[in-house]
Amino acid sequence: MGSTAAAGLKDAGISWDAPRVKELQERIQRIVNTRYGGKWLHAEKIFGMSRNKLALFCRGEYHLSVVAFDSLLNAIQLIEHGLKPNGYTQMIHHETNGEDLMGDGDQLTIVRGFGVHEEPPQMSGAAREIAEQVDAEPLRKIRRIEGFYETRAVKLMFRLLDFTAEEHLITVIVGRTGFSKTESLEEYKRRADERGASVLLLECSVNHQTYDLIHLIARAIGVSTGSKASIVQQLIIDELRARPRLLLIDEADVLPVRALETIRYIWDQCRIGRHEHCFGVALVGMPRIFHTIENPRRQGDLQQLRRRMMRATLPPISIEELKTVLRAEDWKVEDDGLDFIMRVIDGSFGIFVMLLPHMQRIMRHKRTEIVTKSIATEAWKRCMSS
Repeated sequence: MGSTAAAGLKDAGISWDAPRVKELQERIQRIVNTRYGGKWLHAEKIFGMSRNKLALFCRGEYHLSVVAFDSLLNAIQLIEHGLKPNGYTQMIHHETNGEDLMGDGDQLTIVRGFGVHEEPPQMSGAAREIAEQVDAEPLRKIRRIEGFYETRAVKLMFRLLDFTAEEHLITVIVGRTGFSKTESLEEYKRRADERGASVLLLECSVNHQTYDLIHLIARAIGVSTGSKASIVQQLIIDELRARPRLLLIDEADVLPVRALETIRYIWDQCRIGRHEHCFGVALVGMPRIFHTIENPRRQGDLQQLRRRMMRATLPPISIEELKTVLRAEDWKVEDDGLDFIMRVIDGSFGIFVMLLPHMQRIMRHKRTEIVTKSIATEAWKRCMSS
């Protein structure tokens, strides 16, 4: 890109000079030529930009926005480290405070695909007491049941769901990507079925509107869906009054405001005059559900739900839990290897579970039982490239 384009970038707030832009153009061209045979059509999928814009940028004929420039740089750094850009990991270049995680001189830091980390929402009093009880328990060997690890977050989820069922509450439980939310709900329902408890697990979709949610609940509890939504909703209320169940709603963060308010309305109607016949409901999903509920613009819409719900946030995996899992594999881990793993998984046990089989294969190949930083790094590269 010529000096005009470089000036455009500078005006946009990016302190890249012309040589640096030229270097970026050359890196893109080199990747396209060596990996994709010079075919921009294949390259556009991994760069996340149309082939026309890529080609024009490399010829100095197209100005990139700040967002597009950062996105392109992220993808290039991933590709050059043998990784693929995906929803879990992006490697973003930092001029001043980056970290040399790969040990090759490049300053990189790892950022999760689930967005900017924010302070966790304040937990309700009862949820905080339950969390403190779980934290106070001595750490035992984590049980693995057909690939399911019962971590501290999973224990907290189970206790919260038990409390929700006993006290007939609306509980909102959030956790970031890889915090075993869906697996925990499935395991909880499996155990509930074994002991004969009435628990229903529903999974929402990003396309679900209020009408879809009503029909989803109706089908789960065996109510006819052949009438209009208001009639089906009343049939649901009558059925839940007669036979209370615990409703577990996964991916609840994708539900629109009206759907959340509908859940609250059904719950309230079942409580009126018949508290002993009320049911509990757990809304489980990503932290953004709190942003929907607490949105100042929605103060009137969800005011009653805010007053009634118990809220809880699942904790990240601790270093002690991670050591317990590694010891269960009869491995020893060096401090720098453990530190690297903790950095890249960033509290997400789901990401660690993805990383584990790659570590197992590498260690079998090397015939070692010691997890070093180099082994962890190689496993991470394979994990993100698979």
